[in-house]
Amino acid sequence: MIYLFLFSYIYVKAILFELLLVKKTDLFLYLIIILILCFSYQNGADWRYYQDFYENIAPNLTYTNFFNDDTYFERGYALLNFIFYNFLNYEIFMGLVSGICAYVIIKNLISHSHNSYIAISLYLSAFFLTALLEPTIRQVIAMTIIIHGLKYIEKNKFVSFLLIIIFAAQFHQSAYIFIILYFVNKINLNFTKTIILFVFMTVFISNIEIILFYMSDFLPILKKYLVYFQSERIMNYERSFIVSIYFVVQSIIYLIIIFYAYDKYEYKKLYVKNLAIISVILQYLSDIFPILVRINSYLSFFLFVALSYIGYLSFTMKNKHIIPSQGLRIFLISFLIITNVLVWKISLNSSDLNTYKFFQYKNYFIEMLKGDLHENGYEKINNFNDNAPVDMNEIDHIVK
Repeated sequence: MIYLFLFSYIYVKAILFELLLVKKTDLFLYLIIILILCFSYQNGADWRYYQDFYENIAPNLTYTNFFNDDTYFERGYALLNFIFYNFLNYEIFMGLVSGICAYVIIKNLISHSHNSYIAISLYLSAFFLTALLEPTIRQVIAMTIIIHGLKYIEKNKFVSFLLIIIFAAQFHQSAYIFIILYFVNKINLNFTKTIILFVFMTVFISNIEIILFYMSDFLPILKKYLVYFQSERIMNYERSFIVSIYFVVQSIIYLIIIFYAYDKYEYKKLYVKNLAIISVILQYLSDIFPILVRINSYLSFFLFVALSYIGYLSFTMKNKHIIPSQGLRIFLISFLIITNVLVWKISLNSSDLNTYKFFQYKNYFIEMLKGDLHENGYEKINNFNDNAPVDMNEIDHIVK
């Protein structure tokens, strides 16, 4: 019910914006996202690793550990835990860190978007909501730093952007792949180039396991990511025919909006357009490799920024300039938001574990007022594991 309230509020605001075209700072939206998602309690599952690290590993780290890069997680994240352990409990620490990240990312979504409520709703349902609830905090911090550094791409300051990437990688090493953002800004994908890129990416991704295996001889860090593509738990998945058709239709609609709306925006940014197109391709190819959903979660920021410009949608046919009616644009906005929320809900309801993790919502402050907080991390983790619908010991994996 709490998620329904959140998405309903954003949906209504998206429609009102399309009708009134008034863009105001929505402090209430910031507040409910931070309070609901950043201060959840015993939702998700990755928090168990992070709470154990915060309370039992980080306090015992020494300068030698940091110097030798022996900190379990990346040094930047380990140092953050090491510093704040003596001042804040885990829940407040995680709430503040994820809250700051949520504020920065939402603020950037708003500043880069036209109808920002479309972008926020789609970003939440596709990635950000579950990322904050789990939380996949290291990736969220890295993504926050990179998004904050987009201004250096726009100013053609390569060294500054490179330093941002290096800094972000101190929280999650996957940040290094975002060095391509700077060079993506130098090309302009059209229909022909998009088709060529689609063919190339299909061939590349179909052989990604072999490619990574041989490349890992030169770049050992790739061995860490090779396990993703060798894991049956991650790879053993196949969409139904109906779902596959839905993703085909969705991809076509997304590309139409990118080429016939965002591409016509006077102040469009090439890296946003190009990464939005790449994101659409990755989303479609996730039928081959579902792990691409995780990779695409980073690029989806740019896709949803581009989709927020649906109000600029127009076509030229036989020298006639056709602009869809406001009613049609509202229908498309409704389709985008509602279908994505439904897909999000269906995917999370696909297993008893997901239902347990995400649909028995608890809030830290409410549990505190009720007096239902656990005394320590071990008690909290054991309570979560004992009540889970599956044996958590069998499915636990190292947080990536």
